[in-house]
Amino acid sequence: MIIEAGPAQRTWAKSFNKLQFNQVEDQIKKGFQQIMSQNKKNQLIMLKNQIKEDICTFDYLKKLITPNLNSKILSNEIENINDVIDFEMKNDKFESSILWKQYTFEWFAPESTRNFIIQPSFYQKESQLMIEHP
Repeated sequence: MIIEAGPAQRTWAKSFNKLQFNQVEDQIKKGFQQIMSQNKKNQLIMLKNQIKEDICTFDYLKKLITPNLNSKILSNEIENINDVIDFEMKNDKFESSILWKQYTFEWFAPESTRNFIIQPSFYQKESQLMIEHP
């Protein structure tokens, strides 16, 4: 949906000499900046899946927020979420990172082979933040 509200709508408006009247892209940029600064984080870990539409959305959002975000952005595949979380839990405990993924945790949990998902301590970390699609 984000592609339709952003670049697709802009292309349509241009072709008919109309104005695009929404602030989707500006709000996304501001939203990510606000999330990072309010939570005092300096690294965004973006996880994507391999569905064609999701790849387009992921690439669009990454391209949109990268120039405006004063944070390091790491990209990885959703299949590697176990390794990403293991690494963060062992090293930083999400003190400086926010995890953004295009795959709901409820879908991922039954597929995971790691036990951190069933450990209450994983969910009790105040520093741990994850951003999911609506």
